[in-house]
Amino acid sequence: MATYLVNKSLFTPATADPPLYDFPPGTEEDLENADLAIIDIVKATTEQGKIEFTEQVRRALRETGFFYVINHGYSAEQTRKIFLIANMAFDDVDEEEKLKYTGKSPEIYQGYKPRMAFETTLNSTTKVYEQEHPKTLRPYLKHIDDFVHHNHMNVVHPILRILARGLGLPGESLVEQHQFGARVVSEVMKHRQRTLDEEAKTDGVWLKVIKVVNIGDGIDFLCGGYYPATRHRVVQPPKDQYHIDRLGVFYFTYANDDVELRPHLESPVLQRAGIKQLVKPEEVVPTVRQWREGRVESYGKTILKEGKDKGVEEEFICGVLVKHYN
Repeated sequence: MATYLVNKSLFTPATADPPLYDFPPGTEEDLENADLAIIDIVKATTEQGKIEFTEQVRRALRETGFFYVINHGYSAEQTRKIFLIANMAFDDVDEEEKLKYTGKSPEIYQGYKPRMAFETTLNSTTKVYEQEHPKTLRPYLKHIDDFVHHNHMNVVHPILRILARGLGLPGESLVEQHQFGARVVSEVMKHRQRTLDEEAKTDGVWLKVIKVVNIGDGIDFLCGGYYPATRHRVVQPPKDQYHIDRLGVFYFTYANDDVELRPHLESPVLQRAGIKQLVKPEEVVPTVRQWREGRVESYGKTILKEGKDKGVEEEFICGVLVKHYN
């Protein structure tokens, strides 16, 4: 765990209000956009909405891996502000200061990541006021804190209740395993312009720029493979946007550190559909913390082995076979 000596006077709630970010104009190209399910968070809190969206989310995660969320309560103005702050993290912080905040934690993605690893990335945690930030961002910590709280309480928890319902579990089953204050990461990422040769190596379809949700391996494990983790990657931009750096703001959440990544065997849905176990019955099931630390420690350091499938490399983490679709 990275430890900082924190001057508390630097992290009092901010009163500064950032300017609004100006998004670049949309492309003129006729793109193949992904047709994703749209989940209305407000309706999803009603009994009828839960019935309707449980099936939509189940189908979306099992077939496409993504869905859109609307009426989540985070306004267009707030979105423009958080993107402005995200852009400042890259363009208004010099290289010397970035080096000071380069991620060194062995257990969580935190701080700046260099190019060639994640292009350029800055990660923060839920404890916004306890984590030191670059000087440029300090006046705006309240906006970062609001972003983190909003996503966890108003987006993540309602979705977890839908996922639990889809498994025939009590509504708070997954929420209790993903309490606020567990390890979560708000991440801003800037993909710098790449050469045409580099871009030619990618291909795919586009997702429209609104709030998009997908799940990772934690939910995959806890839900016995019923909601599989989504494989995805950033693809080349349209030709009329090659010159524009791509800026993204993300929110990731883990389950509580002490949660064992074993599936909910009591789920009647899993009992009918079949259950994917993380490890063999006789082996020790890793906790969320053990799994996270293993992933962080190995990323970019382990020599991957060629897998059975073309373009797939493999490694073992905590006794689990992990595939990299490179």
